[in-house]
Amino acid sequence: CPTADGCEAILKDGTSSRFDAIYLALGCKVRSQLAEAVGARCCEEGYVTVDEHQQTSIQGMYAIGDVVKALNQIAVAFGQAAIAASHAHRELESAERTGFADQPSQRT
Repeated sequence: CPTADGCEAILKDGTSSRFDAIYLALGCKVRSQLAEAVGARCCEEGYVTVDEHQQTSIQGMYAIGDVVKALNQIAVAFGQAAIAASHAHRELESAERTGFADQPSQRT
């Protein structure tokens, strides 16, 4: 329950605790099998490994949200999506300008 100085959580046994903020955790299971099956690098925990642009180890393949290791919050996933989309857009523009749009590539 919201209070003037934060939040109070009342548990089933009647005890309560005060917090500055409360975030829900859905306990998501990592579902990165498809990415792994096509060759994307994953960490030991199963999360898809990405760079600062959200790009996986496969050129042109991006991963966001629950399949990457970060805060499992929708706002974070939206931010990751914006980063990935911006980078993909710039990469496509660059490929069109240089004439490499039709040539496959592989990241190392």
